[in-house]
Amino acid sequence: MSDLAILRSLLFAGELMLATSLVLGGAWIATSRNSASARHLTWLAAFAVLLILPLLAAIAPSFVQILLPAPPPQIPLTDMANGASVAAAPVDAGGYQIDAATVALAVAALWLSGLLLIALRGAIAAFGLCR
Repeated sequence: MSDLAILRSLLFAGELMLATSLVLGGAWIATSRNSASARHLTWLAAFAVLLILPLLAAIAPSFVQILLPAPPPQIPLTDMANGASVAAAPVDAGGYQIDAATVALAVAALWLSGLLLIALRGAIAAFGLCR
């Protein structure tokens, strides 16, 4: 997978997280002083929007564009003794290198932990309701 595809996936995930936060925040504010039936309807509508949100995000155009500079040309270095050309190797500075795949994995782990937390809370609530 290329770095551009990973960056586009991260951008898509970021847009989904922002939209999810806005929907849930709006539902939280809207249900602050309503009756139980109005709160139930509001949360039901909010979760219905969350279910179709990835489809809406895939169809709607993104407001953020990825503008990347052109990669620098690789100038082959010639070995003076043999006359063979050798491509320049990247220099490691000895520090931590975080690539886009690591960031994507961290975002996915964060999302999954949030999903499991909400599912656990719902399971505990359903168990308490049954008792």
